[in-house]
Order: sequence, then structure tokens, then C-alpha cells
Amino acid sequence: MGSIMKLFYEWEIQVLVLLSFMLQMFLFFTGSLRRRSINSFLRFFTWIAYLGADLVAVYTLGYLSRHEDATTGLSFFWAPFLLIHLGGQDTITAFAMEDNKLWLRHLLTLFMQVVLALYVFWKSIDKHDVELLVSDVFVFATGIIKYGERIWALKCGSFESLEGSTGQQYKQQVPGEVAEDPYSHIVCAALHRMPRVFRIFTARSGDSGTTIQENPSNWVKRMRLELGMMYDDLYTKSCVLRTRSGIILRYISQVSIMIALALFLTSGTRSGIGWPERKPYLNSIGQYNFHRWLDASSDQPRLLDTEHVEADKETMECVVRGITDFHAEISRVPRQWPKLGGIVQELEDIREDFGGKVALVHIITEAHLIKYPLHPPSDMETATGTSCSVMVEVCRKLSNYMAYLLVTHPSMLPLNDSALYTLEKMAHLFPHLIDEQQDSEGYFNIEPSMETLQELVDIWTKLIIYAAAKSRPEMHAAHLARGGELITFAWLFLSHNFLGDAEVIKVQLTNANQRGTIAYVFRNPARR
Repeated sequence: MGSIMKLFYEWEIQVLVLLSFMLQMFLFFTGSLRRRSINSFLRFFTWIAYLGADLVAVYTLGYLSRHEDATTGLSFFWAPFLLIHLGGQDTITAFAMEDNKLWLRHLLTLFMQVVLALYVFWKSIDKHDVELLVSDVFVFATGIIKYGERIWALKCGSFESLEGSTGQQYKQQVPGEVAEDPYSHIVCAALHRMPRVFRIFTARSGDSGTTIQENPSNWVKRMRLELGMMYDDLYTKSCVLRTRSGIILRYISQVSIMIALALFLTSGTRSGIGWPERKPYLNSIGQYNFHRWLDASSDQPRLLDTEHVEADKETMECVVRGITDFHAEISRVPRQWPKLGGIVQELEDIREDFGGKVALVHIITEAHLIKYPLHPPSDMETATGTSCSVMVEVCRKLSNYMAYLLVTHPSMLPLNDSALYTLEKMAHLFPHLIDEQQDSEGYFNIEPSMETLQELVDIWTKLIIYAAAKSRPEMHAAHLARGGELITFAWLFLSHNFLGDAEVIKVQLTNANQRGTIAYVFRNPARR
């Protein structure tokens, strides 16, 4: 046992440095994976690595400063490398929005760790040749720059900095000549719109303008790019590396590390950061079915029953098309609902209990969708050419997604009561709903048809529109770190069309039974 402990003490510094390096490598890969993944295990281990990386690096620097034998050989050379580790990876500077608020704490940590590294260096001056010491100085400079970049990125990602910024960093010239392929034009369009995306996320988007007419497929690609770029600015070093000062500092750090390597190799002692190819942002959407809970004898919603499915092209384009049609309906005659008019009337008092109405429509939807055949005839398709089976799948995904938000992210919905209270109330009403299915005039006995299915999809799209319009920017910014949400996608597209509580055109669910009066602090008598 004594020999094992002796061996451990002899190799302790090497083990700690190797552990710190492994954590940094893990963060390098998972930092880029989490922008498009909602896997809870990946998020958990990334969180552990994010916290552990700083802990191991700080502890190792303290170990080097306390032990005299740690400065012999090449062990002292690890001190500036640990500063580089504390600088973190370009792919992850913050795990959550709350981490960005701690940039001052990291600034204090930088000062303390630099002092410790200087102390270790001072103890090693008379023990090593000049070439090795000079090489250590260049690595030291790289470590300070890397840690400084991280603190800078954290500061830029905090809401205080975002609200105080003018968004000037986005107002850069995009090359006038781009490749002829359609995707290059989509990328340039997304870059041109980033100043407005920034204003949307900082709730300063009350400007007016004209909407851009594009087909839903291009809008989906653009919105995914915009959300991905906003994620990069909040949780990576992207905002730093786009500035002139950031580029200069990166150039200095890269040159310094190469000079340090050359000096190390010539001292006679022997003992690239890149961006991975990006996949589309928002690849999956959450799903939850109330029947899994209501049919079970449990007092709590079983959150383990939630799942995620692919955010397929049809679902995303359906949301885009629904918002585009909604914007066009503002100046037209109100839409008629010949098949589902009763359900729409049921939603008129939705302000009283938004969660309850969502749960009710969800149960009605599930009961209605089972009436459609698994293999419908080829002549059953919508005016846009979408088949019945595809529409059923889109409708089920939108319905399950709103149920998922109600169960897992109720703060993103405009609820009047708690989500738990709503679910308990629906559990008590469920037996009555079962009896209502026997009523030939009830909502559960609507005849299946393509027109009914299209109206049902439109109802869910409008519920998403209403919920997105009432949501807050800080909630969406926080959820970007978790792979993004479909409601964030809808919220951003609404803002692009100047719709929402922070925009020119406010959104209400219905004009029926409107109560209350708007009071103006400064009222213009010329306006009515």
C-alpha cells in the first residue's frame, strides 16, 4: 500500500494535468454537439466537465505553488498551460445564461491564478536554462490571452451587456458577390438580418419595416442559421473572434505558442482550433401525450414519458406558413372555421385558463386523429399537395409539443394557473370527457376529412403563435443552450414579421369578450 501511495505522489502532477487536458478535449467536442442536441445525459456530463475543468486547473496551479519539488524538471512548465485550460474552449464559454453573469468572478480568478503562475515561474528561474524560461514566458502570454478571451465572451453574453450594446458588431459588410447557389444567398440574408435578430433578443425590436417574401423552406433555413448564430454569441467565443481586437489577440496567442514550441525544441530538453461543420440548428422537438398520464393511476405527470422527435421539414414549414398566413389575415376578413367552429368558440375565453384549453384541445386532437386510416387513399391530400398521413403526423407533433411545453417548460407559456393545477384539474375532468365521446354532437365525434385536419393543424399553429407572442426574450436566450425550442423559432419569425408584445403589432388570441381598457400616459387627442 505504501508503494502505491508513493507512486501516486510521484505522478500526481502528471495525472492532474492529464485530467485537465482530457476535460478540455471533452468540452471541445461536446461544446459543439450541445448546440443541436437535447440529450439529457450529454448535457449532464457536459455540465460536470464544465465545472470540473476549472476546479482541476485551479487545484493543480495551487499544488504547483505549494510544493517545492513541483518546480523541478519540466513540471513548472505546466503552470502557463493550466492558464490556457482555464481559458476554456472556443465552443463553450458558458453552460447557461447565468454563467455569463459571473464574468467579474472569472476576472478575479484570472488575477489570482496569474499571481500563482508567476510565483511558480519565479521559483524556477535559477533551475532551468534561458531558452526554456523564455519559452515558458510565451506560453504564459498565450494563457493570459486565452483566459481574457473567455472573460470577454462571458461579459458580452450577459444580459446587462446585451441591453447596453448597440448591436454595432453585427453591422458588417457582407460580400456583394457570393456564389450562385441558393444556400449562399440564404446565408447572406441571415447575416444581413442579424442586427434585427439582436434587437429582438434584447426586446428592442419595435421598429417598423417591410417583411421579406420567401418560400417557407428558405425561411426555415434562415431562421435556423439566425438562431445558431445567436447561440454562438451567447455561449461561445464567437462574438470575441469577430472583432478586430479579438482577431489580433488570437493572432498574437497563436504566434506566441509557435515561438514557445520552437524555443522548447531548441532548448535541448526532451521528456488548431477550428469550427466543425455545422448541422442545422433545432433538429428535434419535444413530445408529451396526456393520455400516458391520465390513463395511469399517478398524481404527478410522469416526465420520463417525454420524448423528442425529428423537427422535419413539413412541421417547420407548416409553422412558417401558418405565421405568414396569420400576418396576411390581419388586413382581411376574419377566417371562417366551418368544421371546427365549436372548438374555436371554446377558445374564446382562453385567457382565463390557457393551459386547460391547450390540454382539452390536445385530448380532442388525439381522439380525432385515430379515426384516420394508417394508409389513406392517394386522393386525400391538401391544396398544397400534402398527403393525409403527413398532415396527421404534423398535427400530432404540434399537439404533443404544446403538451410537452405545458409539462416541462410552463414558464414559456402565458398561464394563469400553475401547470400542476391544470393537469390535476384535467385528471378530474377526464372521466366526463370519456362520457362525452358517446355524444354524437360533441367535439369527439367530428367527421374526419382533409378540411377538418387542415383546420386542426391551423388551430395548433395559432396556439403556438399566441404563446410565442406572449413569451419573453430572456427565456428564449436561456433555452438556446439546451438545443432550442420550436416556440423560439416561432417567436423569432413572428418578430421578423413585426408581430408580438415587443413589436409594432400586438397579438391577442381573440377579439371576443374583450375586457379592460388601455390607459395611455401621454395621449394624443388627434388619435382615436
